[in-house]
Amino acid sequence: MQLKRKNEKKRLFKFYKELGGEVTEELSEITGYIEHSRRIDKLFVDD
Repeated sequence: MQLKRKNEKKRLFKFYKELGGEVTEELSEITGYIEHSRRIDKLFVDD
């Protein structure tokens, strides 16, 4: 599962660079927050 997240992060960075953006520490932190919030959301999912 963690490998999937890393691949998603790599794809996001690649896409962002293609748009002409620069991968900064701030962008890296934002993707970390997104990943963390996804984990929290999974804790509250009703099965």
